[in-house]
Amino acid sequence: MTRKISIITIMAFALACFIGCSNGQDTSVSNNTNKKGKDEATTKSTEPTLPEYPYSVIISDDRVVKDPELPEAGNYVKQLKILYGEIPADAPYLTKEKAIEICQGLNDLPDNMEEFEWEVTKAFNAYAMAPDFEGGSGIMHRIYYTDESRNTYIDVMYGAVYYRNRITKEMELILDTDGTTNQ
Repeated sequence: MTRKISIITIMAFALACFIGCSNGQDTSVSNNTNKKGKDEATTKSTEPTLPEYPYSVIISDDRVVKDPELPEAGNYVKQLKILYGEIPADAPYLTKEKAIEICQGLNDLPDNMEEFEWEVTKAFNAYAMAPDFEGGSGIMHRIYYTDESRNTYIDVMYGAVYYRNRITKEMELILDTDGTTNQ
C-alpha cells in the first residue's frame, strides 16, 4: 500500500511540475514580448493569425464565412487567400457560362480522375484565382461559387465538372473524364 501511495505521490508531483513548467513558459514568452518596443507589439496585433501553408481547416476563425451545406473537412481557400492578401478581394466568380467556355477550351485532358481534376482546377484558377472551397470527407470537392448568393456553384469532383443549384437541387454535368458534356 505504501508503495502505491509513493508512486501516486511521485506521479502527482511530476504532473504538477509539468503544469508549472508549461505555465512558466507561457509567462516567459509573454514577458519577452512585453519588453520589446511598442512598434513591434503594434505590428504583431495587426498580422493575421491564420496558419502558414498549406491551408488547414479553419472552421473556428470568425473571419472565415463557413457554408453550412459543405463538409466540415475542408478549406475556404479563396477567403483565406484574400485574408492573406494573396489575391484581391474582388476576385471574380466562376459563372456557369465561363466554366463551360473554359471546359470547351481544354484539349487532351487525361483519363485519370485526379489528373483530370487537377487540369480543370488549374484552368478554373487561372480565371477565378482559387476555389471557394476545397475538401470533403472521402470525396474531394473543389467548389467555385457562381455569385455572392452561394446558391449556385461549379463542383469539380469524381473526375467531372458539375453545375449545382442548392434551391432546385439541380445537378448538371458540364464535363467528365471521357469528354462527355451536357452542352
